[in-house]
Amino acid sequence: MGKYDNIATLQVEFAAEYVLHVKLNRPDSLNSFNPQMWKDITHVFETIAEDPDVRAVVVSANGRIFSAGLDIKATPFNARPVPVDPARAAYRGRRRYLSDIIGTLHTATTCGKPVIAVVHGTCVGAGLEFISACDVRYCTKDSRFTLKEVDVGIPADGGSLQRLPKIVGNDSFIREIVFSARFFSAQEALQFGVVSKICDTKDAAVDAALDLAKLIATKSPTAVSGSKEVMNFSRGRPLEDGFLYGATWSAHANLSADMAIAANAAAKKVKPTFEKL
Repeated sequence: MGKYDNIATLQVEFAAEYVLHVKLNRPDSLNSFNPQMWKDITHVFETIAEDPDVRAVVVSANGRIFSAGLDIKATPFNARPVPVDPARAAYRGRRRYLSDIIGTLHTATTCGKPVIAVVHGTCVGAGLEFISACDVRYCTKDSRFTLKEVDVGIPADGGSLQRLPKIVGNDSFIREIVFSARFFSAQEALQFGVVSKICDTKDAAVDAALDLAKLIATKSPTAVSGSKEVMNFSRGRPLEDGFLYGATWSAHANLSADMAIAANAAAKKVKPTFEKL
């Protein structure tokens, strides 16, 4: 049995050498996020982090839409702990549950491999929070996005309020969509930097993402993983801290054979072949 086989809520397969394709696979439930999906995402991305056969990841979804967000029926909003004071009840229940969700989504950020998300159709709440944890985002021209949490009486709590302002860089737009819970279009997503490419169809978007992943997979895995690590570290930190961290990673990269392999391949005008990381 392979390490990515028999995963209840995800379909996972290698699309090419070093390229893993992860698909949300609850189409009958509009790919809504239930407790099992959170567990499966954590398992898959923690496995990816340690898998030398994976250098790039594409995330898409089976079915009519990318995701309808949180599966309300399967989510323990109303779980009642043993009666204690309200602060302890909140900590034991909701806060721990949310910490688990945030930790799950963060595995896409910390797995060390570039993750390219492909959205088609509707992307709601937890779906938008998931793709905001990815590195690159593509969508179809009919895609639409929303954070619906204010409509159910809570702030968005899966990390989007922290990630999206850094991704988009337009504070007014972010506050508009968060406070209003309105849908925004693929064109708005492109305009404000939520996505970097719009394709006509889902197949075209997935193909474009796979093409990018295949290209990334030909590069030095040390350089690519190091670049992701440095960019993640530098986001939200002073420039000087980022410079020092980047210098440390570059010094580390100099100890690998990848620089010599790349230089020799360039001189011979052939494609380099890098060892697994």
